[in-house]
Amino acid sequence: MKKVLAGSLVGLTLSLGFVAPSFAAETNTNTLSEVKLQGVKEIERTVKVGKTRQLPYEAGYYYAIEPWGDASEAIDLTSKGVVTGRAPGEALVTIWEDGDLLYRCYITVE
Repeated sequence: MKKVLAGSLVGLTLSLGFVAPSFAAETNTNTLSEVKLQGVKEIERTVKVGKTRQLPYEAGYYYAIEPWGDASEAIDLTSKGVVTGRAPGEALVTIWEDGDLLYRCYITVE
């Protein structure tokens, strides 16, 4: 009786071992950052030194200059989304609403 019970346990263990990897193979390959960026629109703008450009604006938008490129020296940004070119370089501005990232704006100052 013990041999039959031990044999059935070994058989059950082996059969589950061959079935389990098939479940593990069905995983999602998207990383968390890729999932968060799927609905984000990307915009590219060029601004000349001393000139201004308007980014998308609606009441409730929050603008942030990201630490990328020469952002702090290249542009000035108002709370209404107006970008002024200060010096040649590149900057990344993100636009948020209610904690959701809406736009990533790559700005080149010439």
